[in-house]
Amino acid sequence: MFPVLQVFGASLRGPILKGIAHIEVGYYKSNDKAATNPLSRNSEFRFLVGYEQEVATEFTAAIQYYLEQKLDFGAYTNSLPKSALRDDRYRQVVTVRLTRLLAQQKLKLSFFKFYSPSDNDGYARLQASYKLLDSLKIEGGLNQFYGDQSHTFYAQFEKNSNTYIAVRYDF
Repeated sequence: MFPVLQVFGASLRGPILKGIAHIEVGYYKSNDKAATNPLSRNSEFRFLVGYEQEVATEFTAAIQYYLEQKLDFGAYTNSLPKSALRDDRYRQVVTVRLTRLLAQQKLKLSFFKFYSPSDNDGYARLQASYKLLDSLKIEGGLNQFYGDQSHTFYAQFEKNSNTYIAVRYDF
């Protein structure tokens, strides 16, 4: 059974300079006793801001900054057993995405990188796809997770890093 959770938020997206910017804010309200229960997620404030722009013909770059702030942090840390791993009060993630279209947009090359300065871990995804027909595409890529400590958000998946190839048929 999951604890009661209420979510409130707002988002805004629109053109700025030569690209598109967006901002989102959210408040995740847990039940009142969540901060003193280590098995229940605390209330959190979340914030996301980003910008995307075509920097050259058929080449798009995007960057985002994401922040989670755990509320009632003192009550949360006091509720933990002495040997328990403790979340940080703030968790940050920066993402960069680069996308290049070639060969009359049949070939797509993509690089997507997540990096958390607060956890010192991350995830990188490289992908190449080629559209043989409107309904048939081949693709391949790499998913690489990394980090210093095996319990952090991305580093816990380090053994799940992989390469792949696929054939997709749309009908």
